[in-house]
Amino acid sequence: EVEQQVMYRIANAPLRTWPYHHIAVEDVFPADYYAQLLDALPPLDSYRTIADAGRVNQATLDAYRQRHTLDLTRPEPERFPPAQRAFWAGFLDWLIGERFTMFALQQFGALVAARFGDRLGEARFHPEFQLVRDFTDYSLGPHTDSPHKVVVLLFYLPRAADRETLGTSLYVPREPDFRCDGTMHHARENFLRVATMPYRPNSMMAFFKSARSFHGVEPVVEPAVRRDLIQLSLCHRMAKGPGFARVPRD
Repeated sequence: EVEQQVMYRIANAPLRTWPYHHIAVEDVFPADYYAQLLDALPPLDSYRTIADAGRVNQATLDAYRQRHTLDLTRPEPERFPPAQRAFWAGFLDWLIGERFTMFALQQFGALVAARFGDRLGEARFHPEFQLVRDFTDYSLGPHTDSPHKVVVLLFYLPRAADRETLGTSLYVPREPDFRCDGTMHHARENFLRVATMPYRPNSMMAFFKSARSFHGVEPVVEPAVRRDLIQLSLCHRMAKGPGFARVPRD
């Protein structure tokens, strides 16, 4: 039932095409389920800093020192307190399952087909799931995300709508033709911020990865900030030949 409502909300959200293809959704989970999700978030000692986990390269290390993650790409409910295990087992069973992965990719179906072309049948898609917790002094400069990603979904998990500016910001480069495959983060002064997705309870955004899907987080300077979210990245490898399909420029 929860999966069907989430799919309904996402499938009926309008596709925004500028500055790159993305969608935004309010009330993505049923209200009572969202309350359960917040109550089931684990304590900080269950997380690791993303830098300590070795998930970023040296060039982007400083950007992630205030980001903590819990990687559940392999569903392991036993990592949670006993009272939370049943919830997480059920949640991960569908959210990182093949049906939801294919459904999310289909929301950007024409773009996915264009990216892979006649090699679409060779693509092997898989989800990467992280619980994320950011704190004061966190920020993230404009970047387009790793080349192996295809679609990224960000589920925001605040308890109150009192810090909406903490959402993901969308940027366009001051040089109109500038593109990046996703291996670098860039200086904010070289970009214009055109939108910030509101960091609201029970909301989400999703975008198609391209060489111009520049996004980031404006500096978090308010005291005692805790920014919880789920990052679900749908990634690919090729069954034969080069491991990754090219990153589309547009």
